[in-house]
Amino acid sequence: MFISLARSALLLIVAIPFHVLAQDAVCHNDGSGRDAYICAAQETRAADAELNEAYQQALGQLDGSDNLRLAKASLVESERAWIKFRDADCDVQTNIFKGGSMQGAMVEACKKSLAEQRTKELKSLWLP
Repeated sequence: MFISLARSALLLIVAIPFHVLAQDAVCHNDGSGRDAYICAAQETRAADAELNEAYQQALGQLDGSDNLRLAKASLVESERAWIKFRDADCDVQTNIFKGGSMQGAMVEACKKSLAEQRTKELKSLWLP
C-alpha cells in the first residue's frame, strides 16, 4: 500500500509540466535543465508582455475611418496567424530536443526570440 501511494505521488510530481513549475519559481542560473527552463520562461513572459503592449498600442491607433477599421481587423488576423507560426516554428525546437533536459529552455528561447522580433515589427509599423 505504501509503495503504491509513493509511486502515485511520484507520478503526480513527474506529470506536472515544467511550465507550471516555472510560474513562481526563481531563476538561479545554476546550469540545470530545469533552471534553464525557469529562466527562459521568465524571459519569455517578459517578452510576451512587451509584445502585448505594442500590439495593444497598435490596435489603439486603428480606430476611426473605415480604412483604419479594416486595418485593425487585418492586424488582429495577422496576429492570430503569427501565433500559429510561432508555435509551429518553435515545434522544431521541441522535436530537436525532445526528451532532453534542455527541451523546455530551447522552446522558451525560441518563443522569446520570435516575440522580440514581432515586437520590433509592430513598433516599426504602427508606433511613432
